[in-house]
Parts: sequence; C-alpha cells; structure tokens
Amino acid sequence: MAFLIDPPGPFAPRRQWEEFLVRLKSLPQDDPGVQAEIRNAEWTLAQTTHGEPNDVEGERQQVRQLIKQALETPTAENLADYLGFATRFRRLAVWNTRMVYIQRPGARVVASEYEWTRAGRYVLPDAVPIIILWPFSPIRFVYELADTGPPINREDVKDPFAVRGEFREGALSKLVTNLKTQKTFKIELELRRQGFSYAGSAALQIPLPLPVSTASPPDDARPIGEFVHENAEILDAQRPATVPAFRITMNDRLEPKERFVTLAHELGHIFCGHLGGCGWLRQPRS
Repeated sequence: MAFLIDPPGPFAPRRQWEEFLVRLKSLPQDDPGVQAEIRNAEWTLAQTTHGEPNDVEGERQQVRQLIKQALETPTAENLADYLGFATRFRRLAVWNTRMVYIQRPGARVVASEYEWTRAGRYVLPDAVPIIILWPFSPIRFVYELADTGPPINREDVKDPFAVRGEFREGALSKLVTNLKTQKTFKIELELRRQGFSYAGSAALQIPLPLPVSTASPPDDARPIGEFVHENAEILDAQRPATVPAFRITMNDRLEPKERFVTLAHELGHIFCGHLGGCGWLRQPRS
C-alpha cells in the first residue's frame, strides 16, 4: 500500500473499526491492498458485537483475547529451550527455525527430499512434511531425520533413547490395557509425529469426576462377598472427589521397546508427583 492508515489495535472498540472502514472506502478501490484491508476490517466487525464498546460481551471478548495472548507468550524456560533448539539450525532463518520448532519438537536434522537423497537417505512414504518459508516461493517442504530411511540404530549413535536387553512381546500392549482399566486415575495415551530427539511427554489434564457405580445386584451364583469386593467404594477421607487425569504423548517413530521405556519413564513422573494431582496415590498400603 502506497498510503499509511494505521488499523485499530486488537482490543479497539467497534466504533474505531467502523471509522477505519469508512476511511478505507474513501481510498482508491482498484488498489489490491485497499481491498484486502477492507475485507479484513469487515471480517473483524463481523466478529464483534453491535453493542456499546463497554458492554459485557465486548469485555468478555477482550478477556478471552488477553488469556489467549498470555498462553501464547513463551515463558523464560520455553525461550531458553527454543534458543538451544535454534543453535542446531543455523542455516535456517529465525522465523523458519521457529516454524520447525512448532511443527516438530525434538527435530535433529531437517532437509529437503533432494538433500536427503544426496546424503544417501530417502524420505519414507508416510513422512509428514514440515512447512517453511522459501525465497521466491510461498513455502517449501522439508523432512526431519525420523521421517527418513534406512532406520537408525540409536545405540550406534549413542542416543539417550537407545534401549538394550530382551523385550517380551506383548508387554507394551498389556501395560496400555492395564492403564485403561484403572478407576482411581485416568491416563490418555497419544502417539504423535515428533522429532528424532523427542521421545514423549506427560501433562496434567482437567480432573474428571469420580464415576458413579450403576452396578446391580448379582443375578448369578456368585457369592455376595465377591460382588461387594468388585463394586465397593473406597472410603478414604483423603481421596479427592475427582479422578486425576493425565495425557502421555509418545513419538510414533519409536520402536516398541523404546516406546515401552518412554511410557514407563513418563509414568514415573506422574506417580512421583512431579506433575501434581496424584499425591494421594503415594500413600503406603496397610
């Protein structure tokens, strides 16, 4: 645009956006920049309320915007983590490094398909590309090390996620099944495409209310004691009224034995109380 008209801020009242739209419509309409700004202003007005600038709904919208901005603002720890991540991708621009960091946590090496071919590797058929900006082109696809073949033996490269020893078949599925049947806590498992240097994570979710038992008396020949034992409520004064819920994410590129160790590691964080919400589970049994 060959002119300067500053748009209202994100928390500006509706009246300022209406005045801004009037000023835009007084400019030459054959300018693509003017048309784009008009569409943006009309869309913004459509998202706002028609009441006064200080009405209740408008204030609630501003609060929601402030909360969203606060959640998206990185903490000091996240900033330090990103700076350490960025030092591994010095050939990428700062914004492209940030795009890789957001799309693929734990990325070790990223390159285009042509560059991987020259390095003696190939992009796997189910690879998920990472989108970055590229000069004289809107975007470019690059791929992370975990999305290339042939497979890498982590022990050969002294990777911290390498696993040694014999892994019994079915151990992982049995552990996952047991976690799903627990009633005193809830753990949701999720496989994600992560970078080569990212195994998994655990996070505390919103506590869930305790399930209400809808069991009916036994209609078979089972002893009443067995039925009561299976459906009795735990009378513990220190037990919370909600079930602590957690989410564990794991890299879907890990081998079963590596995934088992990662799951055990994240469960250790949960049951040791590092995430909170599970302190009552650490009580000694009588």
